[in-house]
Amino acid sequence: MSYRQRSWSRNAINFVVVVVFVVAFGLAKEFLGFGEPEEGPFRAKDGDSLAYQGRDIRLYGVDAPELRQRCDDKAGKSYACGTEARSALRKLIRGRMVSCRAREKDRYGRDIAICSVEGVELNREMVRLGWALAYRRISQRYVAAEMEAKKAKRGIWQGQFQEPEDYRKAGSSVTEEDD
Repeated sequence: MSYRQRSWSRNAINFVVVVVFVVAFGLAKEFLGFGEPEEGPFRAKDGDSLAYQGRDIRLYGVDAPELRQRCDDKAGKSYACGTEARSALRKLIRGRMVSCRAREKDRYGRDIAICSVEGVELNREMVRLGWALAYRRISQRYVAAEMEAKKAKRGIWQGQFQEPEDYRKAGSSVTEEDD
């Protein structure tokens, strides 16, 4: 093999290694999250947002009813499903340390993160309990948890509701705090 052939072969191998690394990094970012985890006594602002030391964090891949949003239970009676969603997140946290790994920032400058408490991923658990929807436009990560909640008629799945995104689009008294 000539020097040129060996050089070309080495460059091709280096290129393949770089491509594999870039692809693996992208997959790791999707499945493991991105950024250094931040830990603290976060508080639930609503069903898909947390706050800590003046910073707001939105749960990645989920969409919960807005604070002022109302839903109908199985008997058709209206209830404050947005407030219930926040209460569910508060119960999951219960004053314990929350660990969040930011993935990106949203248009309001909030970190979009995957958060957990004692090994329980809050994003998935809120969907599994029926107090948030899988935000399919963002990720397919929580679709199975949503199907489980829907089948079991948990949370908002017990009756009728307007999807949070549709509620926001309708302009139903939404503020940045609600989003």
